Amino acid sequence: MGQNKHIKADSYNKFHRLCVRILSGLFIVLTMMSNSAYAQQTLPASTRVLTPLTVTNQSDMNFGRIVPGTVQSTVRIRRGINAAIVRSGDARLAGGTVQRAEFTITADPLTSVQISLPRNINLQNSAGDIMRINTFRLNNGGGRISSRNVDSSGNLSVFVSALLRVEPSQAAGVYNGSYEVTVEYN
Repeated sequence: MGQNKHIKADSYNKFHRLCVRILSGLFIVLTMMSNSAYAQQTLPASTRVLTPLTVTNQSDMNFGRIVPGTVQSTVRIRRGINAAIVRSGDARLAGGTVQRAEFTITADPLTSVQISLPRNINLQNSAGDIMRINTFRLNNGGGRISSRNVDSSGNLSVFVSALLRVEPSQAAGVYNGSYEVTVEYN
């Protein structure tokens, strides 16, 4: 009977050692798995807040005084100077103030902005007669949508020219209208 106790105790010790080895191995495997399946790193995040954009009108676009011709004519305000020319037809310029539009953009210094001008607009007199302006252009080249760089002070002056269509039967009167300029950061 004493021998059975020794065999049982020996079997129990072997079983106990086997369980400890299995649990130790399982712990090592789980530790290795958790290390390889889980990683953590602190990463940076940042942003830059830009100055809100503003557009300030400096001078209105004015084509001066025009006498209609016998055919449809077009009058252009020139890009580089405050002057108008008859591009087509036989309308005549009759003096008055000719002025390119000018506006100032205030933005974050040394950034780039995209400026968008309309395709066309209508001017209207008090009787409801209309004249069409189209082919809007920015100074120093560029079409109606163009990118420009803001200077180190955060300002950008922009001049706008356009083309006015004058019908041969254009009614006399003062024609007025407005147009939108859109400015966005690039």
